[in-house]
Amino acid sequence: MESRRVSPRAIATWSDTIARVSTWSSARPRAAAGGSSSPATTSSSFPCCAGPCSNSWMGVSRGHRLLSCALAAAACVTQTTRPRRAPAPAVAATPDRIDALVRQALTLDGAGDRGADSLYAQEALVVANARVRFAAPRYAGVGYGGRVTVAAATVTLAGRFAWVMVDYRWVNPAQNQAEAGRATFICEEKPGGWRIIHAHSSQVLPWER
Repeated sequence: MESRRVSPRAIATWSDTIARVSTWSSARPRAAAGGSSSPATTSSSFPCCAGPCSNSWMGVSRGHRLLSCALAAAACVTQTTRPRRAPAPAVAATPDRIDALVRQALTLDGAGDRGADSLYAQEALVVANARVRFAAPRYAGVGYGGRVTVAAATVTLAGRFAWVMVDYRWVNPAQNQAEAGRATFICEEKPGGWRIIHAHSSQVLPWER
């Protein structure tokens, strides 16, 4: 009978197949012995059941447990959020408030009080008798000493702006002087409150008094 020669590659393939079958059969549950109540046991010959592969699996399992504990702890942490304080609402403008602002500006100007500077915006332009004024007296007809009284005032509000027309009179009894003037104010609502941004005044002619 003629014999055939088997190649080394075929032998290696068969050996690998036999090894896999043996491993699968050894992993099947073994029946308990007759008359024994012990449950069936399962043995495994997979290389990952011990050694470096087993250690790696245990490390992954431990990492999962640590991650689960960290997430649970984070879920238990309560964060206290303090509500922010709302900015104080701006005082609503009314004709009376604007009227009081203008009257105060004229009164302090007649007294030469530097406190009047706080009533004007930094960019304010004040003109009296066609001349720009930078300090008291700022208004036409007003001199040093004496006092200013307001005869009439008309206020018009439009959003964050206000227009005021004023008839005023400056009197200095010591000097026996009296002058009448008329002024127009433009006020604007600023972050710090209402301020005068423009004022134009002129003396009233004798026949207009």
